[in-house]
Amino acid sequence: MLGAAMPKPKSPADETKLAHPSYGVISLARQTGGARRLFGSVAQEHHSTVALRIHRADFRRSTTSDRTSPGDRLIEVVLSSAQFVEMFTTMNVYSGTPCTITWFEGGVEEPPEIPSEASNIREEFRERMAGTAESLAKKTAAVMALLPASLNKKTRREIQHAVESMVTEVSSNIPFFLETFRESTEKYVKAAKAEVDAVVTHAAQALGLPRLVEIFSAERMVPALDPVEDLPQLTAGSADNAEPSSAPGSGGGA
Repeated sequence: MLGAAMPKPKSPADETKLAHPSYGVISLARQTGGARRLFGSVAQEHHSTVALRIHRADFRRSTTSDRTSPGDRLIEVVLSSAQFVEMFTTMNVYSGTPCTITWFEGGVEEPPEIPSEASNIREEFRERMAGTAESLAKKTAAVMALLPASLNKKTRREIQHAVESMVTEVSSNIPFFLETFRESTEKYVKAAKAEVDAVVTHAAQALGLPRLVEIFSAERMVPALDPVEDLPQLTAGSADNAEPSSAPGSGGGA
């Protein structure tokens, strides 16, 4: 029966395997090399990640020692260095830290590319400008229809040209300027993200988890305790060592 008591080994060379659904092994491993996409990370590519793996435990007992090793794999998740630090320094946060599941009852394919927040803002802005341009075009036609018939053709053309120029500025030029700005800054943003990820990776390796928690945590994970005062030292002949006096009326005397 699974989890039932097992017979003791007969000799130091013999081992007894103990198994139970609750027995597990968890490990953290740093991975380097290659470029991979991670869910919930602002960086597009990661060359250094942290893998968290959970296996069933292969637990064996002998007369001299207990030995635990990984058994069947249950799940593996991968985090960027920044996500790894965030996971440990934002404990008790309900939303949790994004991670990438790479194995669960079999291999899991790489997450699809998700447009960045900046891309979403640009697309929404472009759509709004297109809608605004369409609205202005209709209003331009309405304005031209309101012009008096007695207005000479030259003045009418100048008014129409001025209004249509405004529509063109909104519908074409502003999105173009926005796209030009994006192209000129995107390479710097990408380089900055890579530098930040490299710095966090180096810090995680050099300082270790306890120091990172101390630096980045908003609250102390362990409350500070007031120092305990030293107890007074008892000396010979002190009042504390004096024999108890006779109670009043005890009748003690010569």
